[in-house]
Amino acid sequence: METKSLRPYLKGYWLGIREELLEASYRPEPALRAEIPKPDGGIRQLGIPTVVDPRIQQALLRVLTPIFDPGFSEHSFGFRPGKGRYPRGKGSHRVYPRGVQV
Repeated sequence: METKSLRPYLKGYWLGIREELLEASYRPEPALRAEIPKPDGGIRQLGIPTVVDPRIQQALLRVLTPIFDPGFSEHSFGFRPGKGRYPRGKGSHRVYPRGVQV
C-alpha cells in the first residue's frame, strides 16, 4: 500500500484495528524483507515496514509517553522526549579510546 492510500484504508478498517488494540490482540504485519548489494560484495538485509504499523506505533507513543514518562528517573536517558543519549554537564560524558576499561 502506498502512503496516499492510508486514509481511505483506515476509514474502512479503523473500527477493527481499534477493537484489536483495545483487546490487546493487534499484531503488526511482518516487514517486507529485501537484500541490497554492498559495494564490497556483501549483502545488506533491509526490512521495509507496512504503511499502517508505524502510524499506529507513533499514535500509541503519543498517548503513552505523557502517562509513563513522568515516572522515569530524571537521570534516565535514551529514547525520551527532550533527552539526549547522555546527560549534560561538565564531566558527565567522557570519550575513551576503544578498549579502555572504565
